[in-house]
Amino acid sequence: MARQQTPSDIKWLVNELAAARGELVRVDADVVHVEAQLKRLKAFQERQQALCASLEQMLSLSSVVPLRTGAFIVSPHKKYGGRGSLKQWLADALRAQYPKAPTGMELFERAVPHFGLEFTSPAARRAYYNNTFRRQLLVFAQQGLVERVEVREGAVRSRWRWISAVSLAELRNTFSLKSP
Repeated sequence: MARQQTPSDIKWLVNELAAARGELVRVDADVVHVEAQLKRLKAFQERQQALCASLEQMLSLSSVVPLRTGAFIVSPHKKYGGRGSLKQWLADALRAQYPKAPTGMELFERAVPHFGLEFTSPAARRAYYNNTFRRQLLVFAQQGLVERVEVREGAVRSRWRWISAVSLAELRNTFSLKSP
């Protein structure tokens, strides 16, 4: 039996069909993902609407008339440049300091004017540092992006250093193998 060769134009059509089907599978997966995200957003929207209704009902019992009549809307993340901007700023600041290891407070002191943060009391400042700023450093450490360097410098107990991806060329230069 003689072997038949498939014409090149047919091969091209089959390849194009396979690529189009692959794109269709990808789009179907994206649609499933978007539908799931839409479902989560609708559930979040319902919870927020219920929360707003409850808070408005409680506020209507207030004796302060201007608070009962005003419609207040706040975009909580806008002041800081959007959601995730502190995380991005902190990562950039640590990368820029590499290989130096600044303290968390040194980074915090640079972030306060950058984001225009104002605190009502020293306790509020400390709470923001511990609950937001330091927490992000700990998340970076858990993700393996930074390392905590233990030091004993007066009140300073630790510093934070970005973990840089070392290239093979840098390793060769650092640990050059010499024959005996």
